[in-house]
Amino acid sequence: MLSADEAANYTIMKAVAEKISQNRYDGAVALPKQATLWQIDRNGAPSKDVGTPPDWIYKTGATEGLEFQDKSGLTYRLYGTSEEAPGKLGLTSSYSLTGLAPRSWSVPKPVRIAAWWLGSIAALILVFGDISAIWSGRSDGNARSQLRNLDIQYRVLDKLADNCISDAALLPNWKRSVCSFLDAGGKYVKPAAVAPAAPPPAAPPAAQVPPATPSPAPAAPAQAIVPYGPKVGMALATIRSCLDHGPSSK
Repeated sequence: MLSADEAANYTIMKAVAEKISQNRYDGAVALPKQATLWQIDRNGAPSKDVGTPPDWIYKTGATEGLEFQDKSGLTYRLYGTSEEAPGKLGLTSSYSLTGLAPRSWSVPKPVRIAAWWLGSIAALILVFGDISAIWSGRSDGNARSQLRNLDIQYRVLDKLADNCISDAALLPNWKRSVCSFLDAGGKYVKPAAVAPAAPPPAAPPAAQVPPATPSPAPAAPAQAIVPYGPKVGMALATIRSCLDHGPSSK
């Protein structure tokens, strides 16, 4: 649909197009052998933002026709020439991209180099993270397996008791549930150590007389132990939870 003021122009254009298609055009102006509708910049020169314009528009004999603006305000100009170009389209257009090869885009070299280095560093970090996870898993596994030993359990709890008492001296108003097995009326107290009873010496058989050998050196006294209360199981369970699930909220 055209408005009334464009009806006459449309009729003329339609008649010319029909004569051209029927090879009956005999207008006053000869039709160009090649034509291009190309965008022009603010200075009136063919723009290279949409591609490379045909080289013949810069030669002597090329004609410049009408100009028009599209809805976005870009200006296009019609160029023509009497030169022939066998094997090529007679009309090219930067407006409709008629007769133009698709524009190819490649990543600039600096960006490719940066992406390659970032990818390499990311791969190294990933490998390092995998190795660290495997090593950490083995370390945690060793710690969990060692904690099954009763002697190691006692040493861990005894060290925990010392840490709880030291922390309570620095932060008396901060109570930790993991230290509750030391609570004695609101104060952390480590029970008194007791020495384990030494096993009785084995008596020699009645029918034998012990040989006259030098007396062995006295055995080193057994290390004193601290008999912790019944709440010590909660502390041990928290330690195991830390080894199994990471940092404990307690």
